[in-house]
Amino acid sequence: MSAHAPHLFRRPSGIYYIRLTIPKPVLTKFTLSSRDIRLSLKTTDKAEASILSYLLR
Repeated sequence: MSAHAPHLFRRPSGIYYIRLTIPKPVLTKFTLSSRDIRLSLKTTDKAEASILSYLLR
């Protein structure tokens, strides 16, 4: 597991989110307003958020 997780970010509420990028071949098949999906990890703990993001990627 990487120590640096650029796909993780924390909102002002303190909750961590993960940003997943949609690949271009998939993006062309659907009408989407954004190239990425943001999901709440429902935790304020950075270590737990890192583990959850690792499992989701």
